[in-house]
Amino acid sequence: MAGLTGDRYDLTADNVAGSPEGKGVYQIERSDGTVIYIGQGFIRQRLLSHLRRENPTDLCVFGNRPTHYRRETCADAEAREKRLLVVTPTLCNQRSG
Repeated sequence: MAGLTGDRYDLTADNVAGSPEGKGVYQIERSDGTVIYIGQGFIRQRLLSHLRRENPTDLCVFGNRPTHYRRETCADAEAREKRLLVVTPTLCNQRSG
């Protein structure tokens, strides 16, 4: 599987609340490891907004039964997200080009 390979966390409000406040990338997954969505920004804030269903993609994300997430802090989150999206199939990210 391509994508983030660090620690895997249950997608719960308590776990997300313990995520870093800094910038980085994250991926939301199914229990079988299928990557549903890859995003970037302030990690804790972005994941909490997904849990509150505030994003246009959340209908797709939660329709695919997410159970876990991975995260990675990095200085250039936008570039890292773009690289991940090139090599990682996702169920809910829109493809450009």
